[in-house]
Amino acid sequence: TYDLVPPGCRRAQGEFVLLGSTGGTPPYQFTIDSIEGTFGQGEGLLLDPGPWSVTLLDAQGCTFDTMIIMPDREDLQLLVPQEVWISYGDSGLIELNINVPSSQVDTILWNPNIWLTPSSDPLVWYTHAPLATQYQVTVETIDGCEAKGVIQVLIDNDPVLFVPNVFSPNEADGINDRFYPFSRPGTV
Repeated sequence: TYDLVPPGCRRAQGEFVLLGSTGGTPPYQFTIDSIEGTFGQGEGLLLDPGPWSVTLLDAQGCTFDTMIIMPDREDLQLLVPQEVWISYGDSGLIELNINVPSSQVDTILWNPNIWLTPSSDPLVWYTHAPLATQYQVTVETIDGCEAKGVIQVLIDNDPVLFVPNVFSPNEADGINDRFYPFSRPGTV
């Protein structure tokens, strides 16, 4: 059995790691294309992306042939909302989406780093900006991949509450007989 660790942003080659065997007699000697060597469990070999022919030979002369494909490096992709609208005095949700697991995130940098509150998920943030703000966010993974995005936070200054200044409780038409404030649905 083996593991393939794809190339990262700081290295052009991936790593082929021998995890163990369920047959044969150690020590194992393996040949990958023209690279020969004797490797033990947990040891690795750096390989360029692409197909590789692997032959394993055990101490009794038994062989096993297989083909592996070292994947290409996958560049980090960051998707951010272009605009986030929030009501004045309220907060808004900013969700960052990346093409790798969030456990691979090392650093998230915000510029400016104001009016932001993180959540338990490193890719979910809240902004409580009191005025329109443009954030530049940079996400870096543990292997050095980096991606950037720009988010415009816009403030909705339209009043969410309207209080009428006239009502007619004594009219028999049933219109405007009661006095009460109005709000946009879902805001109060």
